[in-house]
Formats: sequence, C-alpha cells, structure tokens
Amino acid sequence: MKRRQRGQTLVEMAMISPFLIMLLLVTIDCGRAAYAYSTLSGAARDGARAAITTGSSRPDNAWVAGAVKQNAYGVQLSSGSCMNDAPPASPAWRRTPA
Repeated sequence: MKRRQRGQTLVEMAMISPFLIMLLLVTIDCGRAAYAYSTLSGAARDGARAAITTGSSRPDNAWVAGAVKQNAYGVQLSSGSCMNDAPPASPAWRRTPA
C-alpha cells in the first residue's frame, strides 16, 4: 500500500469514526430505555396484582409499594403514594330507590 493511500484511509476513518461511535451510543441508550420500560411495566403489573387481593388478607399500601420495588430491579425509583383504600360497603349505583 502506498504511503499516500494509507494517509487517505486514516483521514477517512477519522471523519467517519465520530458517527460510528455516536451510532453505538444511541443503540446502547435505546437498549437501556427498552429495559427500563419493560422492567417498570412488569413491576407496575405485579403491584396491581398485589393490590387487588380482597378479603381478610387485603394488603396495606406499604406492602403494595414493596411489591413494586421488589420487581423493579436495576431501575431507580422515586418515592410515590399508593392509594389502596378499602372499597365502600355498598356501591352508590346499587342503592335501592326510596
């Protein structure tokens, strides 16, 4: 290979390498975003599954939030509230007319 052609190859590589590195970083970042989305979706599903139990074993808010945190591994969560209040004794739409 001639000396002049080696220099041309080096310049071409120097021109294209920032774009290749940026493409690699975008691919990695999109993979991390997909992982976070999938993990949070599964954690929210498991939290909802834990919250819908009824009867004498009805969970409290801390237990539901703990179920979400347990299944959100690898993702940093901020604190939030959980409204897992007991349902009313008789729904308003079932009232009998007076």
